Amino acid sequence: MVCPECGSIEITKDPEGQFCKKCGLELGEIVIDNKGRKKCQVVQIPKIEVIIDPRKELDALVLGLRNNKLVDKWENVLGFKLNSGKLSSELKQKALILIKQAYKKNESLLEESKSKIESRWADVNNKFFFGTEDTMDFKWLILNHRCYLTLSTKYGFHNSIKNHIIIQQSLGKISNYVIAHELFHIIYRNYVTRFFKEKFTEEDKQLSKIIVTFMLLGNDLIKSCFPDMKFSFDIYHKQEHKDLAKKLWPLWEKRTSFKEFMINSYKAIGVEKLWVSY
Repeated sequence: MVCPECGSIEITKDPEGQFCKKCGLELGEIVIDNKGRKKCQVVQIPKIEVIIDPRKELDALVLGLRNNKLVDKWENVLGFKLNSGKLSSELKQKALILIKQAYKKNESLLEESKSKIESRWADVNNKFFFGTEDTMDFKWLILNHRCYLTLSTKYGFHNSIKNHIIIQQSLGKISNYVIAHELFHIIYRNYVTRFFKEKFTEEDKQLSKIIVTFMLLGNDLIKSCFPDMKFSFDIYHKQEHKDLAKKLWPLWEKRTSFKEFMINSYKAIGVEKLWVSY
């Protein structure tokens, strides 16, 4: 067995996995190269990068306004208010100047939040990503996800197209749950568009809002990542989501695979989707 990094053939194992004894590289399964030699694959672990960027606050503010997810007195935090309730294109440059000033004023707060969020997430990173892969039988397509902090919005948002998330900088102990919640929406979209013929639809968006809680709090492989959170139908604030969750929960509990659960979920809500995995 040859380490692809340093060429060493000495491997050490522990409960966390197997590693190159010489350089410490984490290694995965043994593979045979095109010359018949045994080598170890490198374990590719997805990561998040926590970023402080005042330009992303503009996106966060637009999303917060649109979804009514703004922190109390956000105007005082950012140093301006919007009489129209919208951030128009012509105001964005002026807003950015004031946001940069707000970030400068709150620099120590943001850096402290960044450090705490990174530290908390490091404790669950591997378990969350590998637990998700094992549950869905699907690899994360993106290994590096950017996580932007925001001063103005509550909880989090995700951008599946650009593979980044935005989270409230002052989340405290629930930061891991919010990060995982937003990241799941990204892999869920990738899963649906990979294995089902039809495009990602509004029904898929609604299912994602239900299944994310099943995955994080109703999944033995992952739920211990969030000891302060417990599964309850009351987590769903909208009655329509609560009703849908109660309808799909029995399917989740008796699932034999994520694929089976997804196919049965579509049937349960009267949506026809063709499984196209070959």
